[in-house]
Amino acid sequence: MLEIKLRQASLRSVSASGSECSTGWPQILQRLKGLVSLNKCVACVECYPGTFERTIKKILGEGLHPSAEIFSPDLLKPAAKVDTMLQRVLGDDPVFGRMSAVRLEDFFDEWKLAKARETVRSWKQGLLLIVGTGAALVSPEPELFCMRTWPVEIQSRQRQNAIGNLGRTT
Repeated sequence: MLEIKLRQASLRSVSASGSECSTGWPQILQRLKGLVSLNKCVACVECYPGTFERTIKKILGEGLHPSAEIFSPDLLKPAAKVDTMLQRVLGDDPVFGRMSAVRLEDFFDEWKLAKARETVRSWKQGLLLIVGTGAALVSPEPELFCMRTWPVEIQSRQRQNAIGNLGRTT
């Protein structure tokens, strides 16, 4: 499911009706093209951890032709630092760990995140596409906000070792 929100003073749903949901990349791209035709647009595609972010980035990049892109996985701390941070939290199950005070922001390299946020703050013209888990941390108030969520599918992918935890490959 791809939930699209357009900001006009504050985020609001483009549609409250599930019947107006766009499915399939051609329909999604057609709908997004109409929304990102603004002179200046920051489009934020927040992804649930484990979503195939590179595929989403590739399809949206080829379909929307942004002026620039920020891929949030590029802003993460190195895997070894993530492992150290989560050492006490993770158990044997790669899907479920223990409750902790670890926040999403803790997975990101502070300098890289700050630099990406500055890019958003100084964005003047064209489409800036931000994709990945934590994209909303980079741009908390984008003109366009999309969220990709399929938690049950994500758990299935983890059990099949097709994906790893946030900040890890497998």
